[in-house]
Amino acid sequence: MQGLLLDNNRLRECGYYFFAGISQVFEDEFAPYLPGIMPQLIASCQLDENTTHVDQENEDGDEDEDANEDSNYVFRSAVADEKEVAADTIGEFFQHTRSAFLPYVESSVKELINLTTHMSDGVRKASCGALFNFLRTFYRLSNSEEWKAGLPVAVPLHDNVSQLNSLVMPAILSIWEDEDDKAYCQQELADDEGLLDEDEQAEFDALLISSASDLVGALAAALGESFIPYAKVFIPHIAKYYKKSKPTSERSMAIGCLGEISAGMLGGVTEFTEVIFPIALKGLSDEEAEVRSNAAYTVGALCQNTNLDISSQYPNILTALYPLFQGQNLENVTDNACGAVARMIMKHPNAVPVEQVLPVFIQALPLKRDYEENEPVFKLLFSLIRSQNAWVFGNLPQVLAIFAEVLPKEDELKPHTRSEMIEIIKGLNQQFPALNIGASPLAAYIQ
Repeated sequence: MQGLLLDNNRLRECGYYFFAGISQVFEDEFAPYLPGIMPQLIASCQLDENTTHVDQENEDGDEDEDANEDSNYVFRSAVADEKEVAADTIGEFFQHTRSAFLPYVESSVKELINLTTHMSDGVRKASCGALFNFLRTFYRLSNSEEWKAGLPVAVPLHDNVSQLNSLVMPAILSIWEDEDDKAYCQQELADDEGLLDEDEQAEFDALLISSASDLVGALAAALGESFIPYAKVFIPHIAKYYKKSKPTSERSMAIGCLGEISAGMLGGVTEFTEVIFPIALKGLSDEEAEVRSNAAYTVGALCQNTNLDISSQYPNILTALYPLFQGQNLENVTDNACGAVARMIMKHPNAVPVEQVLPVFIQALPLKRDYEENEPVFKLLFSLIRSQNAWVFGNLPQVLAIFAEVLPKEDELKPHTRSEMIEIIKGLNQQFPALNIGASPLAAYIQ
């Protein structure tokens, strides 16, 4: 704690990193340390950078000064670095200490909003990230009803969240509009030499496009079928990024975003089926694993939600999915293929040769990495057990072995899926005493 009071930017930065990490581990138990640390964090956010003093790190070296003849201003990069770390740390503290941080919210938000107009890219990014962290944390603290997708909003935001949002979003949107604006001198330099080489510019462009696609997918999930008018604008642009000539990152982004739209819009995706389906089907045979993985998810989400009957395409889909169950170097590929098959069977069970598909499907379980797909996978298995599917009943030991692997792992199942699985196990124990579940690793779940 004493290191935060020393007149050394780097030591304070290291201290902030340390305490941010500790808060993540101890969460609410970190609260007693906030009164000692928060004043210093706020002071770091308020540090004056208009000074002629050179930071001690640069005393023996060249000074990176950005001054003109009429001003004695010197940009202290070490101070900017400290502000960046301080902003990040404030966001981490609220996220992990939650209600214990409430006394510091007002002063923190004021400083973070001020930092959104800082000259340093890193400081602006950190302050925006911290403000979004504040919004997320306030929303979780509000204990509001589960969000219902669509417009008009069915579940209004809590007053505290709404008030914070009214402060944060105008600041974010303001810098969004002019974030890429260049000063006249930068434009001149860009014309002569270019501020970034082509590879660097391409990397930044790809990151921006990927972030935008994430936002589009999130909006689709938040708005559901109300996203239809916006989908008409976005989908044609997104689809253009799936071309053989495009780099892997852009092909993966395009198909992944179409998958999030298909999942989020529910039945609203129907009118876009004929645009999305050919792209997703083609993506299943893409040369890159991450593209195949996203394509499998997209095919499954589309099959599940579209109201257009595409069951006639199931043989083509299954043929394209089959190779994804074997020898994939990215575990997500097979996980998403399992999710796709589960969704297809649940939507049109008579269009899938279940007795032929299930042996391959079961062999790929439990999922290795993409645990979100456990939802459709186990929903299908529960349905097959309840309907007394002949193949599943003939292979119950294998199915129960899968249950035994996933049940002890808290991060792999959602609470309602875990509860339903335990009820299924109890029912099977009563129905089939010969399975001897009481002497298996599942014994603890039938008590």
